[in-house]
Amino acid sequence: MAGGVSRAVQVIRRRAAMVATILAIGLTMFLTLGGAGQSTAAAGTVEPLTIKFAHSGSQTHPYSVGLQKLTPILEKNSGGAIKLQVFCCAQLGSERELAEGTRLGTIHMTSVAGEGRSRPGCRSCRYSGCRF
Repeated sequence: MAGGVSRAVQVIRRRAAMVATILAIGLTMFLTLGGAGQSTAAAGTVEPLTIKFAHSGSQTHPYSVGLQKLTPILEKNSGGAIKLQVFCCAQLGSERELAEGTRLGTIHMTSVAGEGRSRPGCRSCRYSGCRF
């Protein structure tokens, strides 16, 4: 039984590391491609950049746990210039709707399950069942 527990911990750690890497890459791309150019208020202060991250996992899912830890760190290290809104439990839709939302720009970042992700014939998007 001890081997099963350590295996589960290894899987969770790998997933958490993968999520952190994906978030770092996504955030870098988002800021590089113009997401940091927010409007300024009349007083000369910059409005915070709010990033919407949505997933279909529960509040105890490793994504949610990691994002709960990342949010205050991100806000502190950016001086309040970047805020992260996390939507779990499929609050903004199913995985398909989340993938479409990122493509349309209504959701900035998402994470969808990897099962069946490469459907033959789908060239512009690797998400299974995607109409694009």
